Amino acid sequence: MPLDSVVLKRMKEFCTMSKMKKAAVFAAARYLRPDEIQGLQELFKSFDTNNDGVISLDELRAGLREHSTGMKITDDEVRFVLQEADIRGSGDIDYSEFIAATVNLALLEREDVMAKLFEEIDLDNSGTLTVEEIEAALARVVPDGVQHQQVLEFVRMADINGDGVIDFEEFKALWQRLNRGDVANAAKSFKKISASML
Repeated sequence: MPLDSVVLKRMKEFCTMSKMKKAAVFAAARYLRPDEIQGLQELFKSFDTNNDGVISLDELRAGLREHSTGMKITDDEVRFVLQEADIRGSGDIDYSEFIAATVNLALLEREDVMAKLFEEIDLDNSGTLTVEEIEAALARVVPDGVQHQQVLEFVRMADINGDGVIDFEEFKALWQRLNRGDVANAAKSFKKISASML
């Protein structure tokens, strides 16, 4: 099964995202319907050759080389992809991490997906997200957390009306802006970051 260049591009885009954005994509991707990620599920199975539910460095290397017809991928790029897609820091890529790293971000902009993610983060059901709620949600996904300053900056960027919290409309607007910005800058960032590893 050839690896669609679009899927490889998505992996590279994911690698350039901030830790906070990766955690948000990881959390939101859980709300996609099975039919929306069926192809990605099959791709994961083709990489996970020993069927242990995770993709190791060797499996990622072999899978990328086998499925990436016409694209040259260096060992440094493979290690970089593994390191950046491994959100939980386990040393490999599990199914949920793989889906997050390869999903079409436009699917995550759907109202129902964003609403479910917002509700998950809104622990007190107030209809708004506080800094503390966002930090708690991130801590559930990213073991070493995200810096408090990054969360404050996220809230400042999203808080259009200046009330110190994020309502659903502000959340949606920021999510869409961030997705479009990540796509626009990802290829350039990936080349710069992976080149600096050499």
